[in-house]
Amino acid sequence: MLSKTLKNYLQKANPTIWESYQAILELQNDLYGEIDHHLQKEINTAAASRQIEKLKELTQFLEEISEFLNDDGEATAKTDGVSRKLIDYTPYQVSSEISHPLDESFTYKRPSGFILQGKKYENINNWQEILVKVLEILYQKDPEKIRAAAKDDLAFQGRKSRMLGLVNTNMRNPRQLGELWLETNLSSNNIVKNIKKLLNICAIPESALKIFLRADYSSLHRKDETESSK
Repeated sequence: MLSKTLKNYLQKANPTIWESYQAILELQNDLYGEIDHHLQKEINTAAASRQIEKLKELTQFLEEISEFLNDDGEATAKTDGVSRKLIDYTPYQVSSEISHPLDESFTYKRPSGFILQGKKYENINNWQEILVKVLEILYQKDPEKIRAAAKDDLAFQGRKSRMLGLVNTNMRNPRQLGELWLETNLSSNNIVKNIKKLLNICAIPESALKIFLRADYSSLHRKDETESSK
């Protein structure tokens, strides 16, 4: 876990490293959140059928996963022997029926799906999967334009590393989609920026794609940052 001082330093001194750190945290939190959700469903099932031993085991697993739910203030745990306050995430859940345009900030927000040109795609629980799914859809719609962009080794603005290519060199966490390779080690906002690039390549207006959310932890983090600055 990085200290607040080091985080502040990295944000200013090396935005590229900071972006990678944020991306790893977001992916980690999404994964642990999915595990947490699965365990809670299993606990409810075990409780309903009075499977006492299984209930004990699942409860222990749930306590264990709570130690890893967000390295940046979204969870509870004993870290280096220090107890942290358990947080109720219910107030941070948002309606998955409300769509959000791509020009919003998605920091500390968790997706549930998206709509593209009138078709809704649901049960997508992290930003990386949204990026991969959008690429898959656009590749099916206009393979020549996407292939041409990959052949040209489409890069990030101001960086040498690729966001899309026919090989996976200069990618930290590449995902393969047929002949294509896509960088997924990105924060939520940078994933949205790259979705915009892909839409523009296929001459699709950005307004044709909107995001659905399942949780918004922005206020939780603002509170955490305010308290840490006192």
